[in-house]
Amino acid sequence: MMLERTEMVCSSCGVQFALTAQLYAARRRDGATFFCPNGHRLSYTGEIAGEIEQLKKRVERLTSERDSALASRNNWRASAEKLVYRCVMAGCDELRLTKASLRKHLETVHGFGERLARALPENAGPSSH
Repeated sequence: MMLERTEMVCSSCGVQFALTAQLYAARRRDGATFFCPNGHRLSYTGEIAGEIEQLKKRVERLTSERDSALASRNNWRASAEKLVYRCVMAGCDELRLTKASLRKHLETVHGFGERLARALPENAGPSSH
């Protein structure tokens, strides 16, 4: 039976040697020390620590982008809800509109842009059943 192996070179003495694929994967994952045939201590902690740091930065960036997008969506949604309320308070006679026609109504009759009209919440305005 032939085992899969990963060949490498010791960074201290330059000797070539191999680890089984399982041991290699385990040392990459856990960062534990292993030894070359000449006894030099080797590990992948530097590489793993760098990868972990990069991933932490990526998580921070993506979390920030998500929070920003959610805040923007909530602002647009609040603005759309205010517009619906203004229509109600102004006695607008086209309140029995579907969401799609309410968008068009806000754009054409009240002059609000398409982007704001698209921010309407799903339950905006009375439904026409």
